[in-house]
Amino acid sequence: MFINFKSVFNALKIISFLLFVFALAQVLTPLKIQLYGSEWLFMYSCCILGTILGIIGNKNKNTIPSIKKIGKIGVFGNLIMVIMFFPPLYFIWGTWLESIF
Repeated sequence: MFINFKSVFNALKIISFLLFVFALAQVLTPLKIQLYGSEWLFMYSCCILGTILGIIGNKNKNTIPSIKKIGKIGVFGNLIMVIMFFPPLYFIWGTWLESIF
């Protein structure tokens, strides 16, 4: 059985972007999907999983430009959302910002 790894990496990039869209929809719209009774757990899961899958998907450099852009938006968008909203990281940079002002 032959696996086309180029297609697998492209699929990972697209999945990373879709997870970024789901996380944004959870924050910005009244979608409010609950996972174990928490609305934020779904968003955290999407962001962390999207970041990991996007980094793995971006290992392959031989892709068409549109898929490459979608992959980069997915990786960096998820990474920014993890840094901005994940509580341990939020407390670190939030405390740092409070000390400045």
